[in-house]
Amino acid sequence: MNIYHVTFSQSQRTVAVEEWFTVALAAKRAKIKIPTECNHGICGTCTVMTDQGEVRACITLVSPQMIVEL
Repeated sequence: MNIYHVTFSQSQRTVAVEEWFTVALAAKRAKIKIPTECNHGICGTCTVMTDQGEVRACITLVSPQMIVEL
């Protein structure tokens, strides 16, 4: 299993998570609140900006050395 590092740039926090984590789960581990409603990527409440562009945090898997603007 791979370990990825996700950096939340505005909060200046970095967490190490397994490759199957979503952005929302990584944020939770970093103690950062991302609002979610549906948890299926439909409503758009959890939309965040990453180094890969705008993503739905509840369904987007983390990538190696990901940067999230939170």
